[in-house]
Parts: sequence; C-alpha cells; structure tokens
Amino acid sequence: MKVRGTAVACDESGSDGEQLVPATHPVFALGSVILTHGQADRIMAEARERTGSQAQELKAKSVVRNDKVVRWLMGSESPLLGNACTYLVEKDYFICAKIIDLLVEEVFYGKGIDIVQGGEVRRMAQTLYHRGPEVLGQTWQELLAAFNSLHRRRVRSGEKVNVEQFFHLVGRLPAHTGEERLDEVLTVLKASRKYAEDFQDLLDEPTVSALDPIVPALERTVSRWASLREQPLRVYCDKYSHLERPEAVGVLYRYWRNVQQIRVQQVKLVDSKKDSRVQVADLVAGISREYVQRVLGGDVGALDAVPALRSFIHPDSLWSDSGVWQTLQPTPVIAGPTRSQAMR
Repeated sequence: MKVRGTAVACDESGSDGEQLVPATHPVFALGSVILTHGQADRIMAEARERTGSQAQELKAKSVVRNDKVVRWLMGSESPLLGNACTYLVEKDYFICAKIIDLLVEEVFYGKGIDIVQGGEVRRMAQTLYHRGPEVLGQTWQELLAAFNSLHRRRVRSGEKVNVEQFFHLVGRLPAHTGEERLDEVLTVLKASRKYAEDFQDLLDEPTVSALDPIVPALERTVSRWASLREQPLRVYCDKYSHLERPEAVGVLYRYWRNVQQIRVQQVKLVDSKKDSRVQVADLVAGISREYVQRVLGGDVGALDAVPALRSFIHPDSLWSDSGVWQTLQPTPVIAGPTRSQAMR
C-alpha cells in the first residue's frame, strides 16, 4: 500500500550531540528537502558530474570546496529554491538560552511569574549572550562549559560536573556588574540550585536530551513545512543516536500533535547511502553551515558569492539578534514556496 503525504528528508551538519562548549563547530545546521526520489537522483548525479566525484555518497565537505557547484546548487537558479530549508543553531547562544530555560525561568515560575509570555525569556538570553563574555571575562567560558557538563546525560571524557561544583562557580560570579539586566540574570541564577538538582533526576529518562540541537531543529523544521503544505508529513532522517530511542521520537510526535496541531505520519531513520533525498539534505546543511560560519568568523562578504543562500535559512533559527543575523536574514522565498515549485 502506497504511503500518502509529503516526504521531508533531513540531515544535519556540525553536530557534536550535547557537547556544545567547547564545540568542534560553532554552528549546527539541519538541512531539509521536499523532493521525489527521481528529483534527488538527478540533482546528485549532476553534482557528481560537476565535481568529478566518483564517491558512492557525495558529501557536503567535497562540494563546498567548489564555488561553481555551490552557486549552481544554492544560487539564484538553484533547482532547490522553494524545496529546501536550513535550520541553524548558534551553539553559544543556544546554551545561553538553555541556562535561562532550565534554571532562571524555573525560579520565576516557582514564584508564579510567567516570563515566557511577552518574550522576557528571549531578552534574558540575549543579555547573557551579548554581555556575559565582556563582563565576566574568562569565567564566562567556564560557566558555559560547566552548565553544559552538568546538564548532559553523560560526558565523553573526564568527569561530569556535579551540582556542587557548578554552584561553587556560580557563587563566584559578581553580585554587581554595573549592568542592571545582567545583574538580574546572575542573581536569579544563583537562586536556581533546586531546579538544577531536580533536572539531574530526569537525566535517566530516555526522553530527555535538553542540549542536543537536533530536537528544536526537527521540531521547527517539520512545523515549518507543515505550515506550507496541505498534506500530512513523513519525515526521513539520516541515522542519529538520539532519534534511535523510540521514547525520544515520541516526544517529537506529541509536540507536533499537541502544540503545533500538525499531523506527522512517520519519522523514519534511513541509510543515507541508499536515499538520495537525504544526500541532498546533507549538501544543503553542510554548505549552509560552512558559509554561515564564515560570516560568524568575520567574513561579512562570504554570502556575496551565494546571495540566494539566505532564501534557504529558516526564519526561526536559534540565533542571537546580532549583526551576523542581520547579514543572514532570510529572504521571502522559503517563506512561501508554491505547490508548483514543490512538485517540479
């Protein structure tokens, strides 16, 4: 029996799992495409021809070195315009947002104060991200790394930071920085120990992975495509450890059904070597991440070679409201691909 619905194929680039600080890559990207197998096969065949690659699976790291191929695939005449999207996560900003989400916001909520409505949560994350490095100096990176370690299920090397160690570091933060908004965040953070302890009790649950960017990236990518399509969705992803746990995928299903009120028929992990749609998603993610990281690193003209790349960027990406985001600001193309574009 043929499965109906719109197929969304996804792959990531720049993933370090829950390891956000220090990270191998400062940006996480989730590429997604809506293509038939035939469309994806033709795109990958042409990409191989243009690069001269004989590899069974052509990866983004090979394509990104060829500016002409990048311009063909993600330029103004791209065969993917309207059919592809990249969700970006700026990892340093993401972890600042998590400090507010998992600790600071919980303190306010415990007092009956809602800081989510009205955007105060986001403003606090922006304050921490923009002012923390300059005001706190070396302690800034220590704070992020300790929070990252404390809230991970497990660490790859060394010992996991415990609650006592984290709040010893937090206790060393200045009481008065001369900046009122930052002082407020740090004061509330110092009062959040109970919530850090409570979270440790949750880490054994298979559904919890608060720091892996794949979770918000998939939530919002699928929600975005659902808003642009009239059919239920089927999601195909390259193999990813967090998604191999049925309980974790169940959390995604509940989010789409109960929060977004959208219908996702299936989330299936596939072997990317056997699915050209996922291979195209890998190219979209990898190329986007590479060029975005160039901008983040100070090369403000990096997108001049591929200005249409902005059309692929998800407008709700997890990024600070910095000058870099203004440079990356998505253009309207991805905001409203037509059904004819989707089917070509």
